[in-house]
Amino acid sequence: MNLIKDFGDMTVSSNIGLTVERKKRILETDVYEYEFLFNWDEEQAKEAGSKVVLLWDLPCIDVQYMWHPNCRPKRVLDANWRLRMDSMLTGSAPIALLFNGADQNSYTFATDEVKKVTGVRFGVEDSRNTITGEISMGLKQFAGKNSDRLLVRADFRRVPYYESLDDVRVWWEKVLPVAPMAVPETAHLPMYSSWYNFHQDFTAEELEAECRRAKDLGMSAVIVDDGWQTEDRNCNYGYTGDWEVCKKKIPDMCEHVRRVHEIGLKYILWYSVPFVGYYSKNWELFKNKLIYKVDRNECGVLDPRYPECREFLIGVYERAVREYDLDGFKLDFIDRFVMREDDQIMDGMDYTCIQEAVERLMTDIMLRLKALKPDIMIEFRQKYIGPAMREFGNMFRVADCPSDITINRTGTVDLRLLSGNTACHSDMLTWHKDEAVEDAALQILNAIFGVIQFSQKISDMTEEHKKMTAFWLDFAVKNRKLLQESQLIPFEPHFLYPVIKAQDGQNTIIGVYMLHKVIDIETGLMNVKLLNATKETALYLNFNAPCDGVLTVFSVLGEVLKMESIHFEKGVAMVQTPRSGMLELQFT
Repeated sequence: MNLIKDFGDMTVSSNIGLTVERKKRILETDVYEYEFLFNWDEEQAKEAGSKVVLLWDLPCIDVQYMWHPNCRPKRVLDANWRLRMDSMLTGSAPIALLFNGADQNSYTFATDEVKKVTGVRFGVEDSRNTITGEISMGLKQFAGKNSDRLLVRADFRRVPYYESLDDVRVWWEKVLPVAPMAVPETAHLPMYSSWYNFHQDFTAEELEAECRRAKDLGMSAVIVDDGWQTEDRNCNYGYTGDWEVCKKKIPDMCEHVRRVHEIGLKYILWYSVPFVGYYSKNWELFKNKLIYKVDRNECGVLDPRYPECREFLIGVYERAVREYDLDGFKLDFIDRFVMREDDQIMDGMDYTCIQEAVERLMTDIMLRLKALKPDIMIEFRQKYIGPAMREFGNMFRVADCPSDITINRTGTVDLRLLSGNTACHSDMLTWHKDEAVEDAALQILNAIFGVIQFSQKISDMTEEHKKMTAFWLDFAVKNRKLLQESQLIPFEPHFLYPVIKAQDGQNTIIGVYMLHKVIDIETGLMNVKLLNATKETALYLNFNAPCDGVLTVFSVLGEVLKMESIHFEKGVAMVQTPRSGMLELQFT
């Protein structure tokens, strides 16, 4: 790499002929916006590996951890040569947050290039005990251009980390030509999924029976996942790409959807967007219009740079809405739309950049689906949950983590931190049918600050499990505004959010997920609800002043075990609370 320019506080390098100009603006104290204008040699940029690199060298002072949108449980401060995150339209977002053990921001960097592939790498340079921050862009993806403008936002304030992240979200909404998709009320309500409980093995009758049970438990929509389009039961993708209903499973799709609507549920249908299977009728039509093949999954990935590939996919979804009266789509595997190093521009393509072609595909899908059904619901899954994707999807879901309460909790919160009013869904909940009810309830409690997706086969559930599920789903619905739309304060991201608080002016709900945590209670509030998602039968409350109120204790099944007037002195009090139960404090 050749040094192009040293700006004093950072440098710009490239491996091709390139010039750069920079403007630096102060947005507020310790928050900066850098505007870069790059010009390069167009022929050199066509070579594989051509790129531009922005580099910061920052003091490693009071920095202990790092967060990025798809970090999963890994929030460690790592060596700069070990960690790299790539962001693009179809994966992640171009942001990195470094923070300390007091939940305070140290450095947050974000860019407005949310579509093309952008490398983001922040880590320790051990020879100098500094943080090396790197933002890089490959230039081959800019084929046909010899210049680009880039904005970078840098936040050095010591503010709560979640405040710094939300400020980036607000900045993106301001500087990007993106209007987040409207979110219908149903997208915020619990949903039933067919995936973990049925996989590909179900019939219309079985689904409809489960839909009746799901409605009784408090769910508002069903997501019918993979299997409706094939007799194959190997959970592979060799038969995707025709998108014809398997008549042996669902003889009449129109009537099936109508019956589910009569039950009172909205109907959302799964599609693996880019896949065309080796055994599909459409394989011969599209086998030469692929980005690449995936032999282990017996399918290819359609190349959206061909207009006929885009039109095929759009037509599939349009017909499904018209013919079946669908209420939404689970559009899966969009993150497989990625460019390979040996990528070639072929005759018949009307785009050179795959990410730009995906944007065109999603834009056209939304325009044409909204013309048919303005309140259409679209689910995307981590990791394609960046700010630009909010224009095309109104439901962002945690990536698959069956029965993993920790990943479901952290994934739900991670989505909430950058997604604004987009509905953030848990991965589908499931547990063993013989699980203790208190432990089964942990699946719900760890997902309750998002939208609950449920994939337990209700016909196999015990009455006790059903009663518990009905109570907590009812709680989630009745407290939806507070749980999903109020200020979210997730503590200690480095310990995977052991305490999560949602609060408005007078009310708060606090989820406790780790043993022996001491929870601060503000006595100026009217109502505090504490959820005991631990293995302990007590919660430890630290009152900031003496107070009086009414204490109500609920069991895991929602039964009122105790209701009494109570006085608390200033300081810490231990309050007996059933496992997976709840305390409610109504202050007087």
